Amino acid sequence: MAPFKGPMPRLRNSNNRSIGKAMESLQGFASIDMSGAIDTRDRIAVITKMIEDKSVRLQEGVLPSMASVRKYANEVTDIVMSMQFQDISRQRLEKVVQALGTLREQLVPSMPIEQEKGQSDA
Repeated sequence: MAPFKGPMPRLRNSNNRSIGKAMESLQGFASIDMSGAIDTRDRIAVITKMIEDKSVRLQEGVLPSMASVRKYANEVTDIVMSMQFQDISRQRLEKVVQALGTLREQLVPSMPIEQEKGQSDA
């Protein structure tokens, strides 16, 4: 019987070549030294852990500080409001004093100020 001549032997040869190339590629990948990449991965894990720890410590320090900042901000706000109240009161008193001075000038236009002081002392 004569050997079969058709597409099958060509297909078989093509598959064998493809399998051979794939095995060569796998052998090349297997020969790659991954120890450097593994060391780098381990160092990245250590650095990441350090960053996480520092972040936690920073948050633990910042949160109480924020409470203090809010407290002081409220105190400063209270002080400013008190100063504004005092300033408004001073302005109103100045207007009252000015109005009383104008009234005094209209009621007693000829009396000198020194005489008024002398009369109030007596």
